[in-house]
Amino acid sequence: MRELLSKYLRGYRRRVTVGMAVKVVEVVFDLMTPMIVARMIDVGVAHHDARYVLRMGALLVCLSCVGYCFTLVCQRMAALVSQGVGTDLRDALFRKTMELSAEDVDRFGTPSLTTRITNDVNQVQVAIALGIRQLIRWPFLAVGSMVAALLIDVRLGLIFLLCTPLIALVFWFVMSRAVPFFQQMQTRLDRVSLITRESLSGVRVIRAFRREKDEF
Repeated sequence: MRELLSKYLRGYRRRVTVGMAVKVVEVVFDLMTPMIVARMIDVGVAHHDARYVLRMGALLVCLSCVGYCFTLVCQRMAALVSQGVGTDLRDALFRKTMELSAEDVDRFGTPSLTTRITNDVNQVQVAIALGIRQLIRWPFLAVGSMVAALLIDVRLGLIFLLCTPLIALVFWFVMSRAVPFFQQMQTRLDRVSLITRESLSGVRVIRAFRREKDEF
C-alpha cells in the first residue's frame, strides 16, 4: 500500500499538502473553542460582563466561519486527490489487464479482476480521502484536547489522559476483528461478480435462442 501511494500520489503532492495544512488550521480553531467558552464563563459570566461575553461570542462565530471555509478547502482537495488517484489507478489496471494472456486471465479469474478494478479501487479512493481529512485531524485533536483539558482543569485532563490508552485498545480490538471480515467480503464479492457475469451470459443465450426463428 505504501509503494502504491508513493507512486500514484506524486502528481498530487501540492493538493495533499494544502489539504492537510488547512485541516491543521481547522483543528487549531476547534481546540480554541473550549478555551474561549471557558474564558466566557470564568470572566464574563463570573463578573457579569455582558460586553465580554458578546465579544467572545462574536469571536466564536468568526472562528466557526473561517474554520468552515478551511473545511471546504480540505474536502475539495481530498475529493480531487482521491478521484484523481482512483482514475490513474483504474487506467493502469485496465492497461495491465489488457496485457494479460488468456492463461493469466483464467488463473486470476474474470470476477476477481473485475472486483480489483471496481471495488478495490473504490476502497483506495476512500482511504486516500479519509487520510487527508482525518489522518492529521485526529492525532492533533487528541493531543490538543488533552492539553486544553489540562489547562482548564488538571484533574479533568488526567482523566482524559488515563482514558486514551483504553480508547486506543478499543480501536485496536475493533480493527483486529474487522480485517478478517474484510477478507471474507473480498471473496464473496468475487463470487457475486461470477454469478452476475454468468447470469448476463445466460440471458444473452436465452435471447439468442428466442430470436432463432426470426433470424431464419
